[in-house]
Amino acid sequence: MDFDSMSMSLAMGRGGGSSKSGKVPPPPGAILVSSSADFGPGTLRQALEDLASGLGELIFISSKVKEITIESTLEYIGTYPLTIQAEDMPRIIGSDDFDLLTTNATLEVVIGKVEFEGLGHYSITNQGIGKGIFVDVPNDATGTAAVILTNVKVSGVASYGVLVNDCTEVNCGNGNQGTGGGSDASVEVVLNGVTVENSGKGRFDGDGVRVNERGMGDLRATITASKFNYNGAGTSMFV
Repeated sequence: MDFDSMSMSLAMGRGGGSSKSGKVPPPPGAILVSSSADFGPGTLRQALEDLASGLGELIFISSKVKEITIESTLEYIGTYPLTIQAEDMPRIIGSDDFDLLTTNATLEVVIGKVEFEGLGHYSITNQGIGKGIFVDVPNDATGTAAVILTNVKVSGVASYGVLVNDCTEVNCGNGNQGTGGGSDASVEVVLNGVTVENSGKGRFDGDGVRVNERGMGDLRATITASKFNYNGAGTSMFV
């Protein structure tokens, strides 16, 4: 399934069609996540490894999986597009202060119907480092790095709820006061039905959503039907 058709499928809340039972079957080429465990066959962690190895086209989380408690960061190190589609809004819960999901090699991240949850209760006096979704654009990237989130929720992480970073440093600062360079790629971010709340409170200059574009490429963002509540300094915004 190509980028445009998968993006449209997620935006419309569809998977691979409906069966007579009303359940959404996995799309063609999907790696099925059927286990709520952190490690082992059928888990999300194993699916990320399999996708990075080219053993499927996308990851599909079964409705049987309601919660996944992870003991360490879920890392996707593949260059193939990362697409995670869920049948029934599972919660991915971090057991400690760490990034929940990170990528550092792909130029395409598409996630639909997944909730990411940190420990919460962070503040300037109880600081942390963990981010919710961290997409680190490769320094040698060209073309367009695209991040599309549809019906995704991120909450309770100490640092950025969502960070898309086209910068040689994670914390590259703002505007002319910033440091670090970036790739030649443009960055496109699409948020549809996204909620980010109670994030970015465990560090200075924390944000619910942050996009760093420090290279020569363009930055394009489309945000619809989304809300950002009590992040960083505690403000709310509805889009």
